[in-house]
Amino acid sequence: MSRGLPLVSIVTQVYNTGKEVVEAMESVRASSYPNWEHILIDDASTDNSVAIIESYCSETNYPCTLIKHEVNQGIAATRREIVSLARGEYIATLSDDLLEPSRLEQDVAFLEQQPYDVCGVFGLAKSFVPGHSSQSTTYGVLNVETTECVFDAARFSRMLLERNPIPAVSMTMRTRWAKTLPNLDDFFIEDYPHWVHLANLGCQFGHRSVVTTRYRDSQISVQKTRSSRVALDALRAKAMLLDSPYLDGNDVQRQLWKWFWSKQLVFGRNHRKEARALLVKTQSTWRYAFQGLGLYLVRFVQKHLRLGR
Repeated sequence: MSRGLPLVSIVTQVYNTGKEVVEAMESVRASSYPNWEHILIDDASTDNSVAIIESYCSETNYPCTLIKHEVNQGIAATRREIVSLARGEYIATLSDDLLEPSRLEQDVAFLEQQPYDVCGVFGLAKSFVPGHSSQSTTYGVLNVETTECVFDAARFSRMLLERNPIPAVSMTMRTRWAKTLPNLDDFFIEDYPHWVHLANLGCQFGHRSVVTTRYRDSQISVQKTRSSRVALDALRAKAMLLDSPYLDGNDVQRQLWKWFWSKQLVFGRNHRKEARALLVKTQSTWRYAFQGLGLYLVRFVQKHLRLGR
């Protein structure tokens, strides 16, 4: 690998996705950035994923570290293990998605010009459906005036209160920050609460308004198969903003209820009960509940008025 350039650690968790991960590895090989390491952990796949990956590495002389779990340890534990192994100054998580060729080169160049409290940089992710090249959606589009910018902690906290603006597959982080992230075993989706945690600490977030990653849109993605749990975890992540030094707690409470009302058709019965219990635990009141409902109804009407034009 090239000298003089910061090492980027690419980390991949594998579970029954051998064929798709090989496609992701192909995109790494096509990267314009030469100084990277690739660490993969197979979390006890039940199919031939390990054999597929090992065969590809042997045939192409692909440089990587492949660790094989004998017993499934779950997403959170495997993430902690794989991050602990990263030797690079920067870290990029890659599952079965595809890197744009210039992503790592441009992400590193951006971060090298920023102070340490800019914990990482994210871009846009454009979806693709295997076998359907015409179907795509672009995720992470923000109302920004420049191609590259930095959001300070206060502004980004306000963005996080509304929604998670970061396509996780597009994030390149400083490894030192990634290694300080808390253990969130009780979360099914960790990226949203991790961004809230970093914003609460005062971190800034870089953004490049270009497509940096192609996101594999699968019918078995957790966003589709576990949508109720994902909605609950989003509410729990937003609740962490009650500890933000940059936001008004009253506004946070209203936004929590707005989210709760907006997900009534998404929540399963048990997750709806958990969501209500969480709101009670935050010492929320019916005043916030009605205000949040009002915010949701206004948003609902505005959205459907636009659609009807």
